[in-house]
This record gives sequence, C-alpha cells and structure tokens, in this order.
Amino acid sequence: MAIFILYLSLNTLFSIDMVVSSLRLFQYLFLFLCFYISFNMNKKSLLVYEKALFFTGLFINIYSILEYISFQRDVYIPIVSLKKSRVVFLDNGELAFRLTGPFLDSAVLGGLLCVVFFYFFNKLIFNYSSKGKFILVLLLLVTVINILLTYSRSVWLGFAVTIIMNIFLILLLSKRKNKLVVLFVAFLMLFAAYFYLRKTDLFQTLSIRIFERDSISNQDHFSAFLNAMQMWSESPFIGQGMGTFSEYVGYYMMTHSMYLTFISEQGIIGLLLNMVLFCSPIVPLFLIIKRSRQGSFDYRAASVLFSLISFLINNIGYDYYNQYYFWILLGVAYTFFHRIMEEPSRRS
Repeated sequence: MAIFILYLSLNTLFSIDMVVSSLRLFQYLFLFLCFYISFNMNKKSLLVYEKALFFTGLFINIYSILEYISFQRDVYIPIVSLKKSRVVFLDNGELAFRLTGPFLDSAVLGGLLCVVFFYFFNKLIFNYSSKGKFILVLLLLVTVINILLTYSRSVWLGFAVTIIMNIFLILLLSKRKNKLVVLFVAFLMLFAAYFYLRKTDLFQTLSIRIFERDSISNQDHFSAFLNAMQMWSESPFIGQGMGTFSEYVGYYMMTHSMYLTFISEQGIIGLLLNMVLFCSPIVPLFLIIKRSRQGSFDYRAASVLFSLISFLINNIGYDYYNQYYFWILLGVAYTFFHRIMEEPSRRS
C-alpha cells in the first residue's frame, strides 16, 4: 500500500493539473482510510458489517421504491423528490425513469445493489432460519427489479455474468438440498423479472443501448475511448495525472470505464497497481469457499467474492471505483485474504 501511495504522489507531481490531481490524491487517502477501517476484522466485527449490509440493503431498496413511486405517480416525497431525475428513451419513443437512489448516477446505485444482492442471495441459500427466508426472497426479488430499472448496461452485464458464476459454484460445491433451493430461487427471480417487465420496452431498450452504434450514448462512449487512448499514448507509463481526463479533452467528459481512467490518467503502472490491489483477494476467497466443510459453504466469503467480481465487470462500462462502499467491501475481502495467508503459520 505504501508503494501505491508513493506512486500516486509521483503521478500527482507530473500531472498536467496538479491542483486537480492533488484533490484526487486526498480522495484516494480517504478511500484507503475506509479500506483500513474494514480490514482484518474479527468475527464480532464481521457480524457488525453483516448487519450494516443487511440494513443498507433494506434502506437502498426502500429508497429506490419511493423514488420510483415519486416519478411514476408524480407524488411528492421529501428528499427523494428533490433529486434530479435521470431518464432513458424507450423503443417506442417514450421516456423511462432510471433509478439512481441517493447517488448521482444509476450505475453507482446498481453497483451497490449488486453487493446487496449477492449478500442476500448467498445468505438465503446457506445460512438463514426458515422464518426469515420469505423476507430474503422478497428482498432479492425487489433488488433484481431495481437493478433492471437502473437501465445501466454495465450493471446489467456485471450482474448477469456474476450471478451465473455464483449459481455454477453453488451447484458445483454444495449439497443437493442447496442446489434445489438455488434453482428454485433463480426461477423465482426470472419469473418476477419477466412478470414485472413483460409490458415494458426494457428488453427492446436493452438491445438498442447495447447494439445500436448510432445511438448518442454509444457514440459518446466510443469518443471517450479514442480520447483515452490518445491521452495514454502521450504518457504511457505514469499517465498525465489523476482526474485530468476532462482537462485533457477540453470539456467535461468521462472515460466511461474504470480501466480507461486508470490507463489514461495513471499510466500502465497505475493500472497494474490498481488491478493487483483489487484482484488479489479473489483466489483466497475462492479457496475459503472450497475448503469449507462439505455443504456448509462460507456464504460471507461467497458474497464478498461475487460482489468484487461484479464490480470488476461493471466498471468495464463505467467508472465508480471511488465509491466508499466499494473500498469497505475491499477491506472485508482482504480480511479473508489475511485469514488464508495466516493458515501456514498456524499449522507450523
């Protein structure tokens, strides 16, 4: 971590705008603080984190429901109704509301909803009383619908790929009873999504937002890609400074990809350092799941693993690595990483 901070400081010194990069460096330091707060938790701290995540999921889903009602029914709801709404054009020319929750962008909300979903999903399958399963199933179904209503391509992609991976791992490693439960829950989620969306144009909109080359959104993303590659080519190793993409382009613009942001602003060295930091816990988390007692399946490790994977995929098409909730999640992931690294010393 010290090497990472040292490199970011060097990147700031050689930035095309030191003021902007210095502010981004301070933001990184705050995110590192969030990381350390959640790093190396004991069992009691993990329980506190788990409860906080449950109530966060409850809050974020209720907020999203109120936001949807406020827009669709034109009902004034304090705080929720004061936010500026985001919309997307449907295939029939009408406007559809995009959920953003308490954030400014739908993709950021979608990222948090994915974290909440994979916690609910794995907890439901492996470790919850029968009395509470109905609540978790209901929360899962609401979360899936809210994810769809973000209308975020990057979130849809990350969620679809990661849930398939999660289900496959459960079917591979768990008991027969849990396999039947996960198949039943997967069927319920698909049925709920279809029943809710069958009269909407979401699926047509999905195909347009992904495959229509001439759409304004896709043109904007392609333009950002070209500018990011041009910016990177001029300083390939250390980049041109954190937060300077808009400065380079000459007007406000996002790269629309975490990876493009890293390589254009921090160079190839910065990209590699960030990827090492983000990806290092993946294998240890998988090993913890694999080494769980037959059929028990460590649902906490699984929820963190698939939340982390969904984040890495989501950010192919967006850039929200600077959200505090991700760095708290990353700290929890390194808690499991620390646990697996300590095993050899305990055995000796």
